[in-house]
Amino acid sequence: MPERYQKEPKGLKINMYIANNVISNALKNVYWVLGGACGGKTTAARTLSEKYGMIHYNADDKMWSHKQMANYSEQPAMCRHFSNWEEYFGRPIKEYSKWLKDMNDEAISTYC
Repeated sequence: MPERYQKEPKGLKINMYIANNVISNALKNVYWVLGGACGGKTTAARTLSEKYGMIHYNADDKMWSHKQMANYSEQPAMCRHFSNWEEYFGRPIKEYSKWLKDMNDEAISTYC
């Protein structure tokens, strides 16, 4: 059974299926820069976009507006609040990894 993606704009539920070959073709010129927190992803992506004339979509710049659209019942990882940097960075690796995966899954399924 193909995976379904749901969006909920203003209370309307939409189920959407996009075949992998369609997505692969649409994203053939998209490059993802991945890495851990404070690892230099933004700097690397900005440098590459300037050097090669690419469009740079900076997720950090968009995250606040994305978080404003999120709600706790649908996107709990995206809505999690950290009271200080120690709470954010001082978590055990497994907890951080799970939160990061959940947050990315929520963001991708909600806003892409």
